[in-house]
Amino acid sequence: MIAEIKESPAAALATTEGTIDVPVTVEITAAKPPTGDPTFNFQGLDTRNSVWITSEAADFTLTLSPEGFPEGWSVTYDTTGPGPITWLSPGPEQPVPRPDYISEPLLDDSSTVLTFTDTNTATVAKQDLVSFKVNIVITPPSGASMRFSSLSHTVSSPDPTIINVDPTGGADGDGN
Repeated sequence: MIAEIKESPAAALATTEGTIDVPVTVEITAAKPPTGDPTFNFQGLDTRNSVWITSEAADFTLTLSPEGFPEGWSVTYDTTGPGPITWLSPGPEQPVPRPDYISEPLLDDSSTVLTFTDTNTATVAKQDLVSFKVNIVITPPSGASMRFSSLSHTVSSPDPTIINVDPTGGADGDGN
């Protein structure tokens, strides 16, 4: 899976007073065949899986938008295991417990819309970083459900004859 961002409205919504709405469309594009790793595109985030909040609070709405799945397949947020969302630390993107300034996420009845509120507890006029990955379940009309995460993709070459290794040389490029 590859997660990337497109067209962030969040920067245009930045304010230091009140609550802003942060609508995020989570496009899930089917692989070929659809049992492979899907591609995740987040429309509405500042980075691959984060958004900076400068307002007092932000109401997030993450709506799944499946693309290219065969008739009868469903894509929903994961309601078991890790749940629909995993909070991440800035930088190394390691899973962390839900920060106390973020409300318990709520799913709608269809398990395709996830909402939560971030209350900016940072010093006045400072930014608050909200970082996460989403966990989904893809279910074909018959067969076992498959679980995927927006950050758990395998990085590999599209050419199977190429072996992925670290580049030669050290940090300075001269092997030192």
